[in-house]
Amino acid sequence: MMSDSKATKEEIGSAGIRLFVHLYGGKLTDSLNRLRYAKFMEMASCGKTLEPERLPPTERAAFFHSLRVHHQLIVWKELSSAVLDPLQWGWKLDGKILMPIMTDSVPAPDNMLKFIRCRCKVSSKNSCATNACSCHKNAGSSVYQHVETVEEKPAIILNRL
Repeated sequence: MMSDSKATKEEIGSAGIRLFVHLYGGKLTDSLNRLRYAKFMEMASCGKTLEPERLPPTERAAFFHSLRVHHQLIVWKELSSAVLDPLQWGWKLDGKILMPIMTDSVPAPDNMLKFIRCRCKVSSKNSCATNACSCHKNAGSSVYQHVETVEEKPAIILNRL
């Protein structure tokens, strides 16, 4: 499917999403977003540090990634960049540079975003200024909000939603 130059964007995106579900251990009937949620809850319930890089991508992020992979495969297969317009296959122009479209949706529902926080303390050696803090590691990410006094584990916070 991915190397079929006649495939539509929807076919490629859908195949890519199914591949990600398989790669992250899901069943054929699972949705990638549901699998992402289950993996998030699994991390949160174990009391481990939440590491977003270990979560499956959102369906829209996987969709755009799949479009870019397809575009690259077709370009390599045909040995020509004139086969497919990259702007129709997961890329955008930033000045004169092609940049990937990572997603066109929010990383998580708004009611969840306000509860995802680090647990750093100002007095701690591992304050938010170090790479030990998820806020610092994910600087600029709209998913993280720094709160200096949060003591509760994420699972407890999420149960209050």
